[in-house]
Amino acid sequence: VFQGNGAVNAVDGNTETIWANAKGGVDLNPYWQVDLEKAARIGKIEFIPYWNNGAEAKSSRSNFAIWASNTEDFSEHAVLGEKTGEPFPYWIHWFLDVTDTTKYRYIRMQGTNNNPLLIVAEARVYAWKDTSIVVPVVKNKPVIKNFRLSLDNTGKRLEVAGLENFRFVDIYDIAGRLVLSSETRLIDVEGLKTGTYYVDVRGKAYQPQLFVKVK
Repeated sequence: VFQGNGAVNAVDGNTETIWANAKGGVDLNPYWQVDLEKAARIGKIEFIPYWNNGAEAKSSRSNFAIWASNTEDFSEHAVLGEKTGEPFPYWIHWFLDVTDTTKYRYIRMQGTNNNPLLIVAEARVYAWKDTSIVVPVVKNKPVIKNFRLSLDNTGKRLEVAGLENFRFVDIYDIAGRLVLSSETRLIDVEGLKTGTYYVDVRGKAYQPQLFVKVK
């Protein structure tokens, strides 16, 4: 643990606190894990990174895997997914949609490829069928008052309401790729695949938002 940033900080509901392993590559491929107290089918994993784009923080946004097990020491485990390659942007949350239908009690974020550092602001585990959540996400950005982002009843159009001096909307996938832009408040999202997206709404102020498209 680096500078007293204990494991509980990753599940305290506060994205301003963090868990970090020992600094300086003392332990390559570190891990953080959580006991769910009983086995459950997992629907989605969410990893909220540390709000810093320095080299060390950047390294913690790639080269990790998500393990699941029913033994605390992970002597037997399944790999639910992993992140390799270019680190994802520091301002988005990383999500993993879990397809494994097995019930697990323990979840581990495991460093890979000799990763020297993991930093976690928050880690969240969602039970299966508890994944269609629409929430604002990004702190440290100007907050839009009376702002609402919602899908219509058909799930085909996304509406921006209550935003002063609306300018445009950019929609990104969870890898940070721009997939759709619009200069209107009503955006046709029928062509987007089911999944998690970030919506960067610009007006007098701006606030990236998260939405999950569910068929």
